Amino acid sequence: MSKPSCCAIIIIFLALVLRLSYAMNAPLTGDEKEFKAVADTISFNSHQMNLPVEHDLINHPLLSVYLLKLGAVIFPGSKLGTRIFSLASALGTFIILYIFCRLSLGEKHAIVAMVLLGLNRFHIGVSGNGVDDALLLFLSVLSIFLFWKAMTLQKSVYFISSGAILGLAYLAKESVVVLLGCFIIYFLCDNVYGWKKLIQNRNTRLLWLSFFCVILIDIIWILKHGPAQRLLCGRIFSNLGIGVSGVGFFVTGLLRYIRNIDYYSLVSWEYPAMTWYEGLLLFLCSMGIVARRGLKTSALKIMGITFLLFLLATSIFKNAEFKWAEVSLIPAIYLSSSVIVRGMEKNALIKPVFYIFVSFSLLSACMLSFNAKYVMPPNRFANRVDYDMDLMKWYFAQRRIDKAIEEARDALGICPNEARIHNLLGIFYAAKGEMSVAESEFIKAVALKPDFMYAKVNLDLLQSRCVSCIDSFLKTYSDY
Repeated sequence: MSKPSCCAIIIIFLALVLRLSYAMNAPLTGDEKEFKAVADTISFNSHQMNLPVEHDLINHPLLSVYLLKLGAVIFPGSKLGTRIFSLASALGTFIILYIFCRLSLGEKHAIVAMVLLGLNRFHIGVSGNGVDDALLLFLSVLSIFLFWKAMTLQKSVYFISSGAILGLAYLAKESVVVLLGCFIIYFLCDNVYGWKKLIQNRNTRLLWLSFFCVILIDIIWILKHGPAQRLLCGRIFSNLGIGVSGVGFFVTGLLRYIRNIDYYSLVSWEYPAMTWYEGLLLFLCSMGIVARRGLKTSALKIMGITFLLFLLATSIFKNAEFKWAEVSLIPAIYLSSSVIVRGMEKNALIKPVFYIFVSFSLLSACMLSFNAKYVMPPNRFANRVDYDMDLMKWYFAQRRIDKAIEEARDALGICPNEARIHNLLGIFYAAKGEMSVAESEFIKAVALKPDFMYAKVNLDLLQSRCVSCIDSFLKTYSDY
């Protein structure tokens, strides 16, 4: 393959500048703090070795946590250390997607794909966030690319590599197991394979075997300690029912305008959603090429199956988070690049419309990246801003009360009107013996949410001077 074009290099460079700016400016999120807290528990010391594979605080396998710990060693005490491997994963995603598009579709398609990914607000957000999302997207597109190479060349090394990379993606986030289902469906849709050949074929067995060999460490951990990941926790399947989160991943911005509701009631403030025109373009282009049966090549078929299956898998959970469908972003960009380039070749109006789209997306991306310290966290006067309180509860359960108070105070800096955090802070101060401060926090919680039963009970107990009832405070800290 010839060298990448100057245009592609410039686009990727600008995209990385946007992501680096976001990473350096945006405040640490609650998820990042949880990852850092678990990373701090990792020890390679032979006398106090602690190498967890899963952890109740995170609910996902911990490959990203180990990378975060390595980043913190390279860049100690800085945001860059927390986020360096997410930025590296973003660069890897650009490189693999560019190579994939260029080999399977052509240079024009690869350029359009780089633009769509480079200016995508959601991808900017996850690239500058030091958790597992950017790594998941990188490993997913790499596994898909290797699978396409395997099916094209029928070489065992590619089947083994694709399965092994998919195993690593699973160790970052277990939801990627859906991608294994995508590969199976593609096998069955291919004329060469059927159920019988799927089982008997040596190359397919190598793919499954390499995948399970990589995740064997997770299987052994689960057998010994039990699962912490969501996929194997029964409570996730109590949420079964038709939902719209798969589609919502792309059209959250549009729903905000149609339903005239606060953006933050739809998604967490920690992850920027796509603009309505970005999401709508990707969704309509991807659905359009699938509906018209335009998946003529093997690469388009693989991407089409991946796009649809992740949307469907997310939509069987009625209250699923929109971000569960995030792997569908990569195939959506691939499919959309194909539709846009073909449209430009057939209709002269498509090109100027696309340039207008790029202009708006660039402006939106710059506003997000260079003003991240102001855009994130969100409006401090919002009535309700989502904030994950698991970390402060975990510190409290570990009897690290000062750290729990510190985390609660940081959380209130982001969402000062969150009654639940004021109630927790009151409990923490009560456990520390600072009853007057605890009382003021309970009063704030009740003032913000008069029907908040737990805060009212805690306030009544404290005002009755029932110091011996502190156990009653402690029982309520996880009841919401």
